[in-house]
Amino acid sequence: MIHTYLFLTTFMFFPSFLFIILFLRRKKLWDKDFKERLGLFNFKAKSPKGKRIWIHAASVGEVKIAHKIVSHLVKDLKEWEFFVSTNTRYGRAEALRLLGEIASVFYAPLDFIIFVRNSINRIKPDIMVFVETELWPNWLYCAKKSKAKVVLLNARISSRSFNRYLAVRAFMKQVLNLFDHISAISNVDAKRMIQLGCKKDLILVNGNAKLDEFHIGYECSKYDHLKEELRFRNGASIIIAGSVRRDEFDAVLDSYEIVINKHPHVDLIIAPRHLENISVLKAKLNKRGISYRTRSGVERVEQGKGSVLILDTMGELSKLYAIGDIIFLGASLVPLGGQNPVEPALWAKPILSGPSYEDFEEIFVHFLKKGGAIIVRSARELGESFNMLLEEPEKARLMGNNAKEVVLSLKGASQRHASVILRLSPNI
Repeated sequence: MIHTYLFLTTFMFFPSFLFIILFLRRKKLWDKDFKERLGLFNFKAKSPKGKRIWIHAASVGEVKIAHKIVSHLVKDLKEWEFFVSTNTRYGRAEALRLLGEIASVFYAPLDFIIFVRNSINRIKPDIMVFVETELWPNWLYCAKKSKAKVVLLNARISSRSFNRYLAVRAFMKQVLNLFDHISAISNVDAKRMIQLGCKKDLILVNGNAKLDEFHIGYECSKYDHLKEELRFRNGASIIIAGSVRRDEFDAVLDSYEIVINKHPHVDLIIAPRHLENISVLKAKLNKRGISYRTRSGVERVEQGKGSVLILDTMGELSKLYAIGDIIFLGASLVPLGGQNPVEPALWAKPILSGPSYEDFEEIFVHFLKKGGAIIVRSARELGESFNMLLEEPEKARLMGNNAKEVVLSLKGASQRHASVILRLSPNI
């Protein structure tokens, strides 16, 4: 089946490529570095006899993982050249910031054989590394044909992806078995890959390197001043709804009304995932008669009940978790896979999530076993869980501590993933 895919993508090359060019120009995503996507770089491998490792990290999150893994590799692979590719503009900028002094950074080639082969021929990698679920058949096939060792690190397959892949299981079996080694996040991910036809002896389970991005010295008292600065009511408890999607606004506000009907002296911070939806959120607050203000200070509306801070700025949610008493993670009451729970956990906060948390399934399994999170299935359950934890502060404290212990116990995965490469390197 993989040869059929290679034939079809080659056959569709010209119309597809023309569409991509027109799309990028229309969306203003074309830039001077686009030629890198065609395998045309401003650099080559420095030494024709040197050893080379090429790491592909799709976007910002994967780049951060790659940075942690590379930080372990460079200590032992001092004579190796490092190359890092990424798919997005922000990913490229982050790669230059974190890895620019260690590696050559560039856009990944489009997954057509002509561009992939051109890239591989210029770099001539000895080891080709993909981070997380980067399964590009043309690229994998060409890397394998070039005699490079091909490795997938921090590998995961969400339940949503797994259900899609099952429909093309024969094809996925061929793709997954192109890897020489797969270092998976969890036993669940490993089991899914085996069910898709991957050979068992290719897979190791080494944990989630994303957890290594976060330092452990989280001190909530450092941000106590924000309570006064952001004009929370004196002595008010603060609940936070982070990265909330538009279709979750009503559920979050319903739950908040359940809370303030019983505990009127509770404030809410709501952080919409997409700032362009803030006008929708304001309209819903106005309709319900709930007082609100924006973090930017542009608007303040006093109404009959409650007190809501709308986070209309970027990059502040993490530190605001420090002043929250209970955290709800968005993208979970709708089927969008949930939100990363690591930062609220490191602040030792009790975590609430909807039933859609499959993008972070591995850590939630640990949370639920340890008692670090509660899963809610409706606005009513969310409101009742808020109330229960407000009324039982000792239970809330224990939940937060349990969540933090889980995260700390799972750190160190980046070194374990790096060890897969280090075991390969002496044989190259």
